[in-house]
Amino acid sequence: MSFTDQLTSDFAAFINTDEFAEAISYKCYGVDAVTVDAVVVREDYIKAPGEENYLTKSANLYVLASDLAAAPNVDGDIATFDGVAWETDAWKPIGGTVGYKIHVTRKELLSVEA
Repeated sequence: MSFTDQLTSDFAAFINTDEFAEAISYKCYGVDAVTVDAVVVREDYIKAPGEENYLTKSANLYVLASDLAAAPNVDGDIATFDGVAWETDAWKPIGGTVGYKIHVTRKELLSVEA
């Protein structure tokens, strides 16, 4: 077994809904959305730079490359989980062509008290 084959096998063990992953929807730009298993690491809210009325929530997704319809794209890819859409703003390959770490964000309007 090659190193890449072993890495793919190991990565797939984690990217499994019986282990650490959850099923999410991922739509690559220009391609129909697909349901993929992803490990979702949610991050805390931060104040959106230059936008006082918004908080930004972000997360990292770890997915198998073979599960996506195309390579991630920062212009137009949308992940849907927790009942809301998240925009892809960065990504990098893991193990060459084995998988991807995809960073996604969404903005949330702060409630304004009268």
